[in-house]
Amino acid sequence: MIRAGEMPDVAVTIVGSSPSSDRRRTIGGVGELGVPTLAPALANAYFRLTGRRIRALPLFPGATMGGL
Repeated sequence: MIRAGEMPDVAVTIVGSSPSSDRRRTIGGVGELGVPTLAPALANAYFRLTGRRIRALPLFPGATMGGL
């Protein structure tokens, strides 16, 4: 994991969205929906595989960079 001082510059672009309800048009907006939905999806997949619920982060404490 990098530290805040090592973080590269990040460019943010806000994509306009149309007021139309036409679903054939490209959706615009702000954000990365894949990031906040990854942990619950992974926890649910782990539960289906093992039958054990994970309710805290990090999901796999031993698998951090120090544990690899």
